[in-house]
Amino acid sequence: LLHLPSLIYFSHCSIHVVFVFFFFFFQAEDGIRDFCLSRGLGDVYKRQPADPALWSLILTNTTNPLPEGYAPELASVGSNSRNGEQFMDARVKEPLEQMFAAAKADGIELVARSAYRSTQEQTTLFNSMKQDYINQGMSEEEAFAATKQWRNEPGTSEHETGLAVDIVGAADINAALVESLEERDWAVWLREHAPEYGFILRYMKDKTDITGTSFEPWHYRYVGVEDAQKITAQGVCLEEYLGRTE
Repeated sequence: LLHLPSLIYFSHCSIHVVFVFFFFFFQAEDGIRDFCLSRGLGDVYKRQPADPALWSLILTNTTNPLPEGYAPELASVGSNSRNGEQFMDARVKEPLEQMFAAAKADGIELVARSAYRSTQEQTTLFNSMKQDYINQGMSEEEAFAATKQWRNEPGTSEHETGLAVDIVGAADINAALVESLEERDWAVWLREHAPEYGFILRYMKDKTDITGTSFEPWHYRYVGVEDAQKITAQGVCLEEYLGRTE
């Protein structure tokens, strides 16, 4: 049998060794991931964004307006016959072009129909749609509510971030943007492959009560490859992924 002093010394050393081991183990992200996966906690790990403060994860909606003075550095992402030259955040240009090239290799020609919009442009579009509803006989209040289902108020639109883009097939450049477009070959391709390039279907059919926006099979948002794949695998919207469903 060990003498009491020896036993105390042995226990003290063991605790010290264990502490040092776990300290270094949990410093590494890979260690945390492996720890979670080995104990069946992979879903818990995978649900979390690696860095919620990333520029690509900025959240804007009716309750989360963009910071005052927000102005992304823009780069051209092509032009189209309907809306002319389109721009996005310069950091998104390369992954968007890679995605379009991959689609073309699969026989799908994609077009960035509408991308970045300034606050002024968003104001014009919002007011124009609202006036159309008023002309149809709606009251000011009814027209405002109906417009918000399809267009965010200025200052709360994803298009103002430079990270969102309305994508359609070339043949649908002038088509009405309606939910039935989800059946088009280009829409199917995007749902299957967009996350590989960092893009997510932003306004999902079964998440309208959370996003506050109707289902838009053409509206894609850049969040980065890792987060896009996590979001898509879980079937959640950006608000849920970030834990901001207020």
